[in-house]
Amino acid sequence: MKEEDEKKKLKIKAKYTLSDGVSFVKAMIPDTAFNKLAKVPQNFNIIRVDNFQKVFVQDQILLMLKDPLTVVYDHIDVKLGNPQDIKFVMENPEGFELDKQIDIPVKVSAQPVKPVVKETPKPVVAAAPVEQKTKPKTFT
Repeated sequence: MKEEDEKKKLKIKAKYTLSDGVSFVKAMIPDTAFNKLAKVPQNFNIIRVDNFQKVFVQDQILLMLKDPLTVVYDHIDVKLGNPQDIKFVMENPEGFELDKQIDIPVKVSAQPVKPVVKETPKPVVAAAPVEQKTKPKTFT
């Protein structure tokens, strides 16, 4: 039985603190999801989380990421907003603007450059000369 439990037990490869600027939560990434990351997130990266499970450990809310997270933007170097522990925010929602829009400070020089997509020129189709059907002119 112990061997089966150990096989089922996930090995945590990384721990992150995720924040939306209002609240923060600790997240754990098992090695199976971590090994699929296209890019390892750094401090203050803006990320997208697609699949997770919320778990309670010692009266604390944690997220277990089931799929790799995606780094959406990596040119931020400051904390957004003034985040509080998610459990505290959930217990005291009247003290927080949960739908508040958070401004993301972006340096103009640091904005990612979008690749220029050039349209493929359309081939010129050669056409055969058109015969004009006109009546021959008669001179009188």
